[in-house]
Amino acid sequence: MQPPRLLLSWHTDPAYMAPPRLVKDQVTLAPKAGGDGPAPIRAVTPLGRYDLPTALANAGIAPDFDVICISGDAMLGNLPQGLDRLPGQKILLVGDTHHGIRPLANLIGYALDQGFDAAVFTYNRQHAHWFLEAGISRSIWLPGLAARALIPAPSGHRLPGLAFLGQIGDLHPRRHRLYQAMMQAGIPLAFKQGSLSQAGALYGGHVLSWNASLNGDLNLRIFEILAAGGCLLTDRLSAQSGLGLLLEEGRHYLAYDSAAELISLTHTLLADAPRAQAIGHAGADAYRAQYRPDHWRKLFADFIDGQAVPDTYALDNDLRLSLSPAPGQDFIARLSIYETVQELQRCQERVSIALCGQKRGSLLFDLSDLQRVDLMVIDPAPDMQDDISLINGSLGARIEILSAQQAMGRRFDVVIDPSGRSDFAAGRILSFEG
Repeated sequence: MQPPRLLLSWHTDPAYMAPPRLVKDQVTLAPKAGGDGPAPIRAVTPLGRYDLPTALANAGIAPDFDVICISGDAMLGNLPQGLDRLPGQKILLVGDTHHGIRPLANLIGYALDQGFDAAVFTYNRQHAHWFLEAGISRSIWLPGLAARALIPAPSGHRLPGLAFLGQIGDLHPRRHRLYQAMMQAGIPLAFKQGSLSQAGALYGGHVLSWNASLNGDLNLRIFEILAAGGCLLTDRLSAQSGLGLLLEEGRHYLAYDSAAELISLTHTLLADAPRAQAIGHAGADAYRAQYRPDHWRKLFADFIDGQAVPDTYALDNDLRLSLSPAPGQDFIARLSIYETVQELQRCQERVSIALCGQKRGSLLFDLSDLQRVDLMVIDPAPDMQDDISLINGSLGARIEILSAQQAMGRRFDVVIDPSGRSDFAAGRILSFEG
């Protein structure tokens, strides 16, 4: 069979994040030239909305592609139009949807407007159910698709510290809080802001390697640390993130929920370097066996060829798809509430939510993948108690039931109430008729 000719329209500066090579015969476009990744940039495209057929014609690129992949994320920096005037499968590579204003609503709207045939999810498996419910039914989860293979540091003595390569800025308030807590606790942190070329020696040369997601996303640093042979210490993600489908906590990596737990784990492992090295070796073995770039390219090739998706990477098995309301029912209101709460979680260490007067659990299913959100239901109806038991048992959430009297003595960050007003103290009151 003739290999497919593929166009990849990348969403960001390739020097910041290099586009992957998905197939051998690939043409790559990006908003900037440069970078040292495996997929050189053939032409530079405008930011935001632009006509893709015109951009190809201006660059002298023949439009006869078998597959057109558009990489998009919450920043909305790459929204090519006119896909219906080009041949081939149209696939949306869904990147960051865990921060910003209406990140899911904007990207879902773009996907529906351009008539994509399929979606590939990378960092946010937990968000796929929104796209599927909106009508984009063909999909796959490939979390390491854009990860690059690192050259691990030579085995030998590892420095007694916690390695970190990345950003600690305004977009990462929780990461900044954790960083400050570690500094105050006297943790020896090897912190660098630089290129990925430094990562292998950094992660593989220290006893521990630290990761803190921006907002519950399964980010590329997880694969980079494993590839370098580092002992991965990362924030605990929700069950719906899929991390537990790939790796075993305690064997391949260690996880924390709070700054106190992060500091305690760090002290324990720095005092037990052989244990940290054993975890690093186990993670590296798992990476080499299952999660190298060729693994993800093979899955992607099978997907575009129409072959069956392995259960681990399938997305139509999300419990919420079978329990959510019929397609379109309350969709916009539910999505708006979810995005509001998700952004609060990005900014705050924990978010407390009280649901009042709900007759069914659709919002609870939606919100259950926000790991640092404390969900409380006030005087739930009997059928809602069944939903709570199911969510707590099957989705790993910790939903608490309160009586109205118990709730009167507490303050919540958000109260969700059908009336749009509430008797309970809250920072924000949202209306939703459940």
